[in-house]
Amino acid sequence: MENPIPTNPEVKKFKLGRILLYLLLLGAIVFLAIKLRQSETGRSAHTRKMEKQIKEQQQFIQSLQQTVQSQGSQLREYKPYQAVIRAAALRDSIYKLLPFSFGETVFIMPDSIRATINAVHISGNASEYSIKYLVRTKKGDYQTISITDLKK
Repeated sequence: MENPIPTNPEVKKFKLGRILLYLLLLGAIVFLAIKLRQSETGRSAHTRKMEKQIKEQQQFIQSLQQTVQSQGSQLREYKPYQAVIRAAALRDSIYKLLPFSFGETVFIMPDSIRATINAVHISGNASEYSIKYLVRTKKGDYQTISITDLKK
């Protein structure tokens, strides 16, 4: 019959395995503790960096707010003229789309008379409009001509 009590070499193997297991667990704990410390250091460095960026952004926002306040106080005097300024901007944007500009030399068709553009007359209502140029001929006469009668 087999002896249920382990012999001496089996006990030594069991104790040796247990010691190796404890060393392995201790090594894993030390490794994880080192990794935890490194991650805490990295986290604190990242936190400091983010706090610095937040402070820089706050300073930038404050400088922008000061600029807005100073510009706002300067623009308040132009507030009553806001509609006129918008109308002038719209007019200028329309003029950029036209084929001829002020001071440009054009030919009045069909006779090919040279003329210089002095003004643009835009008129109309909700359903129709007309665009005509006021031109000055070489003789000094002023004529109102439609776009279709002018060539470059």
